[in-house]
Amino acid sequence: MMKQFGGLLLAFAILVISGLQPAMAGWRAYENPRFGFSFTYPAHVFTPEPEPENGDGNRFFATDAEAIISVWGSYNTLDQNPKSYFEWARNDVGVVDNITYKRIAKDWLIISGYKSGMVYYEKTIFSCNFQRTTSVSITYPASRKKDYDGMVGRLTKSLDPGKPDGCE
Repeated sequence: MMKQFGGLLLAFAILVISGLQPAMAGWRAYENPRFGFSFTYPAHVFTPEPEPENGDGNRFFATDAEAIISVWGSYNTLDQNPKSYFEWARNDVGVVDNITYKRIAKDWLIISGYKSGMVYYEKTIFSCNFQRTTSVSITYPASRKKDYDGMVGRLTKSLDPGKPDGCE
């Protein structure tokens, strides 16, 4: 009986793993040498621009040119925390017109909503004792939510601020 159960468990594991292969295929890592962060993006859908001269991050355009992923690191010159960053993004810079989701934690936050018919989703992580931030955002037409929503979770969960030079 135990042997049969072990065989069934192995068969189930193989099915699960093989079922994940297509979902995992086509994702590529991006690593930023200046700030030391990384994330993965669906390379079968997005193409990176050439690296900017300042080396703070990059943008990735969808093959249909309707969606953009932006990823960047920066120094926290305004001495913000996740809550004050949210207020700044909402009020001062107007990242989104209509916030539909927010999550604020001790050292990160997520903002999502709509701006000019586009969905905007951003995750920002504070690191180096709040001296640096690492962010990834994706913007895409609201009419294409079904096409892009499935990528958002994996994209933002993969954001890793790393251990940039100068962090203790």
